Amino acid sequence: MGGRRLAALQKLSKQKKLPKALGQGVPCQVVDAEKAVAVSLAENTLRVGMHPADQFVAFSELVKAGKPVEEVAASFGVNKRFVLQRLKLSNVAPRFIEAYRRGEIHLDQLEALAICDDHAEQERVWDSADRYSRNAHQLRHLLTQQKVRSSDRRVQFIGIDRYLAAGGTIDKDLFDESEEGYLNDRALVEKLVQERINEITEKLKAEGWSWVEHALDSDYWKRLNSLDRLQPVPVAMDKNSAEEEAALHAELDALTEKENLSDEEQERETEISARLEEIEAANSEFTAEQRERSGVLFVLGYDGELTFYYGLVERVSKAKRNGDEDPAEAQNNGSAHELSGALLVDLTRQRTVAIRAELASRPDVALVAITHHLAAHSLYELQEEVPSALLIRNSEYLDLRGTEESKAMVRLEELEDTIGGQLPPIAELWDWLCKQPQDAILQLMAVALARTVTAVQYCSRV
Repeated sequence: MGGRRLAALQKLSKQKKLPKALGQGVPCQVVDAEKAVAVSLAENTLRVGMHPADQFVAFSELVKAGKPVEEVAASFGVNKRFVLQRLKLSNVAPRFIEAYRRGEIHLDQLEALAICDDHAEQERVWDSADRYSRNAHQLRHLLTQQKVRSSDRRVQFIGIDRYLAAGGTIDKDLFDESEEGYLNDRALVEKLVQERINEITEKLKAEGWSWVEHALDSDYWKRLNSLDRLQPVPVAMDKNSAEEEAALHAELDALTEKENLSDEEQERETEISARLEEIEAANSEFTAEQRERSGVLFVLGYDGELTFYYGLVERVSKAKRNGDEDPAEAQNNGSAHELSGALLVDLTRQRTVAIRAELASRPDVALVAITHHLAAHSLYELQEEVPSALLIRNSEYLDLRGTEESKAMVRLEELEDTIGGQLPPIAELWDWLCKQPQDAILQLMAVALARTVTAVQYCSRV
């Protein structure tokens, strides 16, 4: 403590500039260890900035000595979150703190490592990652692969309280402004999800449905498209519902007659349609006989909300429907054997949003997806277009005459030949990519992406 002051006094003494009043000695005060840390921290925080790593350690020592976090924060004019963040950083493996002192790693990398308290795991992830994977985002991803985000649909489905009541624990990411946490016990989350699915299934079967299935919103449409849907029987509507329905239909008709709707009117049109569907559902019901021969599919959406599809039956062939099927059943099924255009659009819109949400949270899959698309359209000679849901456009054929012998073109062709010799048949490309290390995928993506570059300019003057 006080190293800078001692050095200053020694320098003044050598220069014969030390005041005579100090000739008899320099007054010192002996304090206990806790107070010494606090005094040093205050001096360095409020006067001369200390290295952040020293601050991490100093805050940690104060708290370990028994000083409450709130008191530490108040003593140094910072908020509680700031102190908690510094305490979290002080728990990173010493080798990384020293590397931070030397400027070899950045603060955001240190913050990412701090999400895990296990020093051995921090070091394992760091040492196993190549230099391209040591950015903060990737480090955080690698350290939380066995955890579950609190925003995950499964967590929203079961609820945090249920997880905690079952003995689960949560780690908060103090460096995430949204304060999103990570559930440490993935196996427990899966167990609780299955338990709740079983509860819902048992409840529906108790209501008389012959079968019950569940699915995620990213794949349910395939199953739903293979089923027909019975129509519930209308029941008497109460006066209030009837009046609301009539008013909504009148409002919807007025909006439909307009040629151009404002954003607010379009939003209102959607709200009205949704409310009319709710009223219709509330004033119709499936008979006991319908429940006995049909089932329910409930879907877990990306936001953790459930959507139920009732009265589903296995699709029958057109021949059976026209010949052997009971007339009443055929009338009930009607044209449900084919999805309407509006329903197909709605289902595929939902599917698109679900896939986007899932892809946005999976950078590892996103890397494979974009590389697959670029490689398929750039490095394969195909007779027909490869289907893709990604809206990425490759460059059209570009006339590069005169560049054949350039060093750049020779280098590019060498890279393409090397990469091309490793690629599997197009039908196997996706599975092959999923098995490759990240540096190999990045190299392939770079070569394929290079094919999309267009920097040729043409003079428009005549």
